[in-house]
Amino acid sequence: MRQKKGIGRWAIIGIVTGSVLLFTGGCSTTSLFTSYPSQLEPVRKMVQEDRPMEAYDALTPKVKTSDKILYLQERARVSELDKKIEWSIEDYENAAKVIEENQMKASISASSLGSIGASLLTNDNAIPYTGYGYEKVFLHSFQTLNYLELGKLEGEMVEVRRANNEQTYALQQNEKEVAKVQDEAKKHQVSSATNEAGFSKAYADMAFAASGVKNSFQNAFTFYLSGVLYEMDNDPNNALISYKKAVEIYPENKYAVDSVFRLAESMRFEDDLEHYGKLFGKVNPQKPRAGDGRLVVVYEDGFVPMKEQLMIPFFWNGISYTIAMPYYSSDITPAYSMSLLHNNRLLGKTENICTVRALAVKALMEEYSGIFIRQVIRIVVKDQIQRQAQKQDSVLGLVTAIGALLSERADRRSWLTLPDNVQVGDYFIPAGEYTFNLDHPSAQGVSPVVAVQDGKTTILRVTRTGGRFYSRVIGAI
Repeated sequence: MRQKKGIGRWAIIGIVTGSVLLFTGGCSTTSLFTSYPSQLEPVRKMVQEDRPMEAYDALTPKVKTSDKILYLQERARVSELDKKIEWSIEDYENAAKVIEENQMKASISASSLGSIGASLLTNDNAIPYTGYGYEKVFLHSFQTLNYLELGKLEGEMVEVRRANNEQTYALQQNEKEVAKVQDEAKKHQVSSATNEAGFSKAYADMAFAASGVKNSFQNAFTFYLSGVLYEMDNDPNNALISYKKAVEIYPENKYAVDSVFRLAESMRFEDDLEHYGKLFGKVNPQKPRAGDGRLVVVYEDGFVPMKEQLMIPFFWNGISYTIAMPYYSSDITPAYSMSLLHNNRLLGKTENICTVRALAVKALMEEYSGIFIRQVIRIVVKDQIQRQAQKQDSVLGLVTAIGALLSERADRRSWLTLPDNVQVGDYFIPAGEYTFNLDHPSAQGVSPVVAVQDGKTTILRVTRTGGRFYSRVIGAI
């Protein structure tokens, strides 16, 4: 009996300590009791108002917390917009190192209850952030563009391979995590079938928002960018493979389809032409003429949505509880194309190739059963601790009850300076200097000057944040 009583006291001390942390903020994970979206909202506003360095400074104190991956990625993204490419490269590289260390140790798993530790007394925010698969892929894709902007071809090709490898790794890890969730569910005799209507509705709403996405860790933009870079590196075979993968994931993008037909025709790959001809009919891809250069437009539109918190009531062993679940609203903001005009003549419009919003929603859906199972176990543990405390001391029981209630918060962390969607445009145009007007229904236009060289590829990278455009020209290579 003494042994059981001692264990109960330690548990009570733990939850009381958690209650103290609530009011002191003494926690290495900054989002334990303050939601990550509320922390990042001022940062996104600074970026929208063309104050990226203020956003950088606001993020800097938090890069040494246990959520360092998040803050390093946010800060790297902000540096990109302000054209401080070396700073961005360093932050992305540091974030990648932490991610790789976590993968090597395999000691932190969002679905393994054995690694939760203190989160059983608080919430999932106590688990150091390890990142979603789609975020890691974007990290390497953006790092690729950074190296390209500095003219470091070797570095960019390394990042292309890392981005593609990350998608393969994420696929393997997803299968393992699903198995872990099933094992933990059996061990604790908890099932997602325990959920009430609120859980089912939340899942159904998100399923609608993620419709058309097979998984959260493969995106057509990364493969399309790989194809462009392989062509720049005089490797048409790997370029065609990458374009084909992009088309497989997002067949609606005409620029990806055109690139497949253009290369298949130039290399006389009859099998590919026959196969894709059956899928898309007759396609006449744009081809370079003598004196032409290639202009590839990468348009990153808006901000990915923030997770919300949904309180879901449920019954367990005849007792009514309420748990906090992360949730994405089913509201969908339409993606508008950006038009490129030169001398009041339309060159073309960008087309969506990756809906980041859908990837984020899908990533949460892939973890939803595991999150629910952890929440059920956590709320039951907290309830047992509160009941033990109440038996020993009514005041201590009240404190633990308050601590349990206030610490019930959903994990709403994710990379929030990512775009809502990524679009591309791809044109062969006569070599020369162009002043483009960028037109979008909800942003003020800017007029980047772009030099297109004969036989070379130039990338125009444009980011819209609210009513502003940021643009960078990555020189011809």
